[in-house]
Amino acid sequence: MYLYTKRNMKNILYSNFYKFFNFISNLVFPVMCILCKKDGVYLCGECENKLELSKDKINAWIYSKYKYKNKKLKKIEYAIKYNHHPELGVTLGEHSFEIIFNNIISKIKIEDKTQDIFLVPIPISKERLKQRGYNQTKYIADGILKRSKNKMNTKIKIVTILSRKETSKLKDIFGIENRLEEMRCTMSVRDDFKINRNSIFILIDDITTTGATFYEARRALVEYGIIEKNIYAYSLAH
Repeated sequence: MYLYTKRNMKNILYSNFYKFFNFISNLVFPVMCILCKKDGVYLCGECENKLELSKDKINAWIYSKYKYKNKKLKKIEYAIKYNHHPELGVTLGEHSFEIIFNNIISKIKIEDKTQDIFLVPIPISKERLKQRGYNQTKYIADGILKRSKNKMNTKIKIVTILSRKETSKLKDIFGIENRLEEMRCTMSVRDDFKINRNSIFILIDDITTTGATFYEARRALVEYGIIEKNIYAYSLAH
C-alpha cells in the first residue's frame, strides 16, 4: 500500500513542477529530435537506430542496450540529466522494452498469482533530487512500463522502494572493489512499502560501468528479504 509520507509529497511536488516546466518549454521551444532536429519527437526512430549497441555484458543478471562510449549517446544522457529533458528517458525506456522482455521477462516462470514484476528505479541522493527536480531513472522505467502495456498480459509495476545516501562521484573512483566499497550500505529499502518479497524485481538505471551500483541495490533488496535469484538489472548503456 502506498503511503503519502512527507517525503513522497515532496517528490510529487517536484515531479508536478517539472511537468509544468516542460509543458511551458514545449510551447516556447517545439519538440524536436535531440540529434537531427526533426520536428515532433524527442528522439526519432532513425537516430535511435544509429545509436551503437553494447556488445559487452557484465554478468548473467545485468543487461544493457547501448554502448556508452559514443558521442550521440553521451549527448542524450547529458540532455536527460542536466538540460531538463527527462522525456528522452521515456523514449529510450520504450526502446528498451524488447531487450528486457526477451532477456528477462520471457524467461521468468511466474510461480503463483501473487507474484508481481516490479521495475525499481535506482534512486539518486536527496541533494541531487533537490538540484535536478527529478530522477531520470524513473522516466526510463515509465517508458518501459508504457511499452509493456500493449505487449504482455502480466502487469508490470514501478516501485520507488530504494533510498540512497550521498556518495562521492563514482566516475572519479576506479575498479570494481573500490566502487563497491564506496557504495557499501548507501542504499536501503524504504519502510513505508509492503510488497510480496517473492516477486520479480528489475533494477533500472541509465549508465552502468562496473555494476557497483546494481550490486549495492541488490544487497539492500536481499537484506530486506527478497530472493536474490529474482533480482535482475537493466541500464540504458554500458
